[in-house]
Amino acid sequence: MKSWIKKLRISNAMDTGEPLPASLRQGMADSSELRTFARDLEALDAALKDTAPSPAATPELHGSIMRSLEGADRPARLRLRAPVLRWLPASALVVLALGIWWAMQPPPSPRPEALNVAVDALELRSELSRTMPDAVVAPLSEELARLNRDVDNTTKFLLAALP
Repeated sequence: MKSWIKKLRISNAMDTGEPLPASLRQGMADSSELRTFARDLEALDAALKDTAPSPAATPELHGSIMRSLEGADRPARLRLRAPVLRWLPASALVVLALGIWWAMQPPPSPRPEALNVAVDALELRSELSRTMPDAVVAPLSEELARLNRDVDNTTKFLLAALP
């Protein structure tokens, strides 16, 4: 990564015509890759400066290019795009309709196996309430009785407090 940055700095310095900074010259002294890059870049720069520019395009060439462009078959290119553009709204409408239809579908009914499991659980509850010993159920029954008494007392208080 550092060599890429150094190569960029060498290239920028040659483009602007400024001398290379001392740190970059030190890096070139340590790296044969950077020296080769700088030498190749100088050779390329000299070759490009020494070549004569090609003559400008003749007016006849410009005219022939413009005539070719005017005579080009543009509608053929448009005809190729037209079927794609013509089917695009129709396919989008079909996708939209399918999406609405899918969203409006009612949720699937529960599977019979799930209902059977629920029925089995309810039956097990009723069996357990019949078969559980009173020693286990007695504290719960007492707590339920106290809870019912609290509800009754709260109801009486609220009715008495009303005018």
